[in-house]
Amino acid sequence: MTVEDGSKDRMYLAGRLLIATPLIVLPPFERSVVFVSEHDDEGAIGVIVNAPSQLTVGEVLPELLDFASNPSVVHVGGPVQTDTAIVLARSSSGPFARDSAIECIGIVDPSAPPADTTALRVFAGYSGWDPDQLEAEIAEGSWWSIPTDPADLFTTDATGLWERSVRKLRGGAALYATYPADPLRN
Repeated sequence: MTVEDGSKDRMYLAGRLLIATPLIVLPPFERSVVFVSEHDDEGAIGVIVNAPSQLTVGEVLPELLDFASNPSVVHVGGPVQTDTAIVLARSSSGPFARDSAIECIGIVDPSAPPADTTALRVFAGYSGWDPDQLEAEIAEGSWWSIPTDPADLFTTDATGLWERSVRKLRGGAALYATYPADPLRN
């Protein structure tokens, strides 16, 4: 959505996926795909959706195991507050602790997921940007952005999501899907 703020048009990216370009070479964002759940004049917040860990949901939040999407592992959501669980769910009725820009998807209270939850993903931590920081990173070429396919948020193949997302880009950028992780070893 574009909003007039008095002096310039600003593109808010809430509800979109950010795809790390090959310019980002450091973890946790190298080859990451980030779901932007909120973006406004105060900054942006999201979770990395393609970084599964070895920790299972049953080990940390066993009460969510019946709702967890396969594979039922905790994902690394980002470098901020990594000791905090962020729970993203799909539910037609909610309630959500925080809505997202995608209908029927939001952040839920881990102790009370909606009864009609059809997909759920647990993230350790989140990704955050200060005001204008994300816009600056996009301007320097660090991120591409595409609309979110809700299925990508709960995919069974999170590790292949970067390549699949890059293939959705228009023009020559889609060729980066075959870009080697280490071009010096190609």
